[in-house]
Amino acid sequence: METPQGKTYTNQGKVIVKAIAIPASTVTIQNNGENVGSGTSKQDGTFNISIKLKNGLNTLTATALMKEGSTDPSSPVTIILDQKPKLAIDVINGGSEKGQVATVRGLAKDDYLDKVIINGKEAEVDS
Repeated sequence: METPQGKTYTNQGKVIVKAIAIPASTVTIQNNGENVGSGTSKQDGTFNISIKLKNGLNTLTATALMKEGSTDPSSPVTIILDQKPKLAIDVINGGSEKGQVATVRGLAKDDYLDKVIINGKEAEVDS
């Protein structure tokens, strides 16, 4: 698959799968082994198929159907749909005047938390 790239994180509920298959074949996209979309590849083999993602881990594969039968599934591509991050700010101390330093404490919780950015700078996060 050309897109999406493997090990991708997104907050968008849909993705367009783009790749090349056998020309003029029926292409089926599977998500975690379940058929979620299909279409026909063009004469040059390219296809674009829009699919809905499930929250959390999505493992996508594609197969092409032709007169002789189906191809083996493509190499899997993993996409993580993350639409439910939680951020709560509890305490803010100082910083009421321009140029002062403020202390911010709160809770950042998410199964796929990578980092928290505040005012363009990465914040220190305790586990």
